[in-house]
Amino acid sequence: MAFSGLSFLSFYLAEKMRLFDPPGFLWKTTVFFTPFVGAALIAISRVTDYRHHWSDVTVGAILGNFSK
Repeated sequence: MAFSGLSFLSFYLAEKMRLFDPPGFLWKTTVFFTPFVGAALIAISRVTDYRHHWSDVTVGAILGNFSK
């Protein structure tokens, strides 16, 4: 759920900020990747707390990113 929601947020922000326009490319890219970093931190915490196996988290991240 985290990867699905936060990846949608990332792509929504990229579209609204027009990510690939030249002015301000660095800060726009930083804003684009921030939700992905949040989702990765949630995934890492699930594995380190022994709630899920790393393969479960990896497959869930892939499904979350491509299930739109």
